[in-house]
Amino acid sequence: MTRILLIISLWMTAGSVSAQELNLSQISTYLNSMQAATAKFVQANPDKTLAQGVLYIQKPGKIRYEYTTPADSLVISDGRALGVIDKKSNRGAQLYDLRKTPLDILLQGNIDLQSSGVVRNISSDGVKTQVIAVDPKNARNGTLTMVFTGNPVELRQWVVTDRSGKNTTVILNDLKIRNSVQSDLFDIRKAEADNKR
Repeated sequence: MTRILLIISLWMTAGSVSAQELNLSQISTYLNSMQAATAKFVQANPDKTLAQGVLYIQKPGKIRYEYTTPADSLVISDGRALGVIDKKSNRGAQLYDLRKTPLDILLQGNIDLQSSGVVRNISSDGVKTQVIAVDPKNARNGTLTMVFTGNPVELRQWVVTDRSGKNTTVILNDLKIRNSVQSDLFDIRKAEADNKR
């Protein structure tokens, strides 16, 4: 547990962080500028294990978690389905409806946190601004907690809380906003085929 806290602390303090309380308009503008992005990440799982890897985002709806430690799984959304691929088996991806996961809020092509009705709470400690969001039409599917810093605005982490109350925390480092990301990275069928080779 001490190792987990140390790694999370190091990742959260990587780079300079300026104090600034953000509002929903600033955060929406930032998220809408992030139509494509890449980042390194550390993931703290509900069972207290850690995973690391590289993350790719292409809005609307596309995300890829490429795990390097341990390198035994791959998570891809193609904009409709969220596929979980076990690299240790030859089985196909376990598929979930992206719209029934809290990540759908973050991956919208156009985000208006002020008027969409998804924000349950916004708070700031003077350095970090935290936004708790839930789809009002699918509240039972869980919540998404996003943490931002300012000057300039940057998404630092998110926490997905599933319907059973379990948290999965993704801490970002070296987040880079891109013009686009290679489209076949989000092809679940291609990833399945590659896994069977």
